[in-house]
Amino acid sequence: MINEHVVKILKVDFETHNVKKFIVEKPENFIFKGGQATNVSINSLRFRNEKRPFTFTSRPEENVLEFIIKKYPNGITEKIHELKAGDELIIDGNFGYFEYKGEGIFIAGGTGINPFLGIFRSLEPEKVVKNKLFFFNKTHKDIICERELSEMLGNNAVFSLTEEKRKGYLNKRASKAFLKKELTDFSKYFYVCGPPGFVEIVKKSLIELGVNKDKIIAG
Repeated sequence: MINEHVVKILKVDFETHNVKKFIVEKPENFIFKGGQATNVSINSLRFRNEKRPFTFTSRPEENVLEFIIKKYPNGITEKIHELKAGDELIIDGNFGYFEYKGEGIFIAGGTGINPFLGIFRSLEPEKVVKNKLFFFNKTHKDIICERELSEMLGNNAVFSLTEEKRKGYLNKRASKAFLKKELTDFSKYFYVCGPPGFVEIVKKSLIELGVNKDKIIAG
């Protein structure tokens, strides 16, 4: 039987125009690693079995949990966005596609940044800055935690806007041509997360550019 935990929402804030940050209680002795996720549902008769996976974006040692959740129309995330402090969620145990294996290139699309936030926040600052991030969003208003990512990674945080031209930002998609132009070392680890189509294109491009499949961590 799955070990479920009922947790109270402590605080809700907007992260972007359609993304909210939820700070919730952390169950006693609850353990997870940066980059891992859990299944989340709303603690109500109607929605308690409507589970969806969300990544922990808080540090493992913190005494609360944080989830960054984007609202999509006509789905459970729309209902989650209606919740307020005092409402309750149900979470399972942890699982994860992402594990930090060493220095590398992080390539994220939209909310695909969440497991990378979890990883970066769990590492010592001197380790984080040795990695490089390419973060793709449609427009500037869609970027999650831009200031924090810039502070953590410095010039190694590269932001690209695919549907908006803006000074200081690239206006490129995550294509094979882009990766070939921007990357010089294909022997590193490559961490890829985002919408399924985005992940598939990036993985295929990296393999065609000579990256060993075992060096690609994607989900």
